[in-house]
Amino acid sequence: MNSTLGRTSALAGAATFSVILALLGGGAAPLTANSAGPLPGYSGAPGDANCTACHTTNAVNSGSATPSITAPENVLPGQPHLIGVSLTGNQNVAKNGFEITLRDATGAFVGSWTTLMVPPLFNAAKTQTHPFNAGYHIHTSSGNTLSAWTMQWNAPASLAPGPVTLYAAVNDANSDASASGDFIYVLSRKMFQASLTSPSSTWSLGALASLTLSAPGRAGDYYFIAPSEDPTPFPLGGAMELQVNPLTGFTAYALSTPTFFINLTGVLGSTDAATGYVYVPPVPALSGLSLHFAGVTTNATA
Repeated sequence: MNSTLGRTSALAGAATFSVILALLGGGAAPLTANSAGPLPGYSGAPGDANCTACHTTNAVNSGSATPSITAPENVLPGQPHLIGVSLTGNQNVAKNGFEITLRDATGAFVGSWTTLMVPPLFNAAKTQTHPFNAGYHIHTSSGNTLSAWTMQWNAPASLAPGPVTLYAAVNDANSDASASGDFIYVLSRKMFQASLTSPSSTWSLGALASLTLSAPGRAGDYYFIAPSEDPTPFPLGGAMELQVNPLTGFTAYALSTPTFFINLTGVLGSTDAATGYVYVPPVPALSGLSLHFAGVTTNATA
C-alpha cells in the first residue's frame, strides 16, 4: 500500500492543521581527530551509530543543551530546501560539530547536499558534503567554531510515497583535544509531501470552515482528513504516521456526523487536492476548544 502523509502546519503524504474555536467569526570528536568533520555513519539514523561510539564519557542526549533541526515541513520535488542544525545552551560555544543525513520512506538517502557560502561573513566553507559518502553533510575545520550551521538539501524530481526524515548528531565539545567530557545529541525531523491548509487558524462558532489537502502527484488516491483533540502522531506502519491520534473517539464522531464534517474522505481530483468542510456549531461552550486535523492519502496498491 503506497501512502503519503501531510499536516496543516505542513506535511507530506500526510498533513496536519490545528485551530482554536472562537465566539467571533564542532568538532565532533577529539579535535585532533574530527575537527574537520566526523566519519560518515554516525548520524543516529537507522543503521547508523552516533558519536558516543568515540565520545564515551556521557550518555547520548544526557546534557543540558538543546539541539534542533530546522527545515520546511513540506517537500517540494526537484527544489532546494534550506536545512539548519543548531545547539543552544552548550557547555562550550567555541567548539562544536555535527553530522546530518536524510532518509526517504524506503530508508534510502535521496537528493543531494549543497554547501552554502555567505560572504563576507563566511570566507571559508563552514559545512561540507562528506567526501567519503555524499549522503552525509558535516562541519568543516573552520565550521567547528560555530553552534549553528545552514546547508541546502536538493530534493529529487520524484520521491517514494511517504515522508523524508532528517537525522542529525551534534557534538557539544569541551575543547580539550580529547574524546572525553563531550556531550552528544541525536535528533530527527520529518518533512512531508502533502500539506493541509485552512484560510484561518481560528474558526468562528456557527461558521463553515474549509480544509484543503494537497498531495502533488497523487491524483486518484483515496484521502482521509482526520479530526482529533489529540495531536499525538499515530503510527501507520513503516515510516508512515498520521499526525493526530484517531483513537480518541472524536474521529469516529466526525465520520458519523456528515452534517458537521463534510467531504473529509474521498478521492483526490486531477488537481492533486481535495477540500473538506467543518460546520462549527454555534455553541458557546465550544469557544476556546483546540482541534487538530491530519490528512493521509493512499492508492491501495501493494
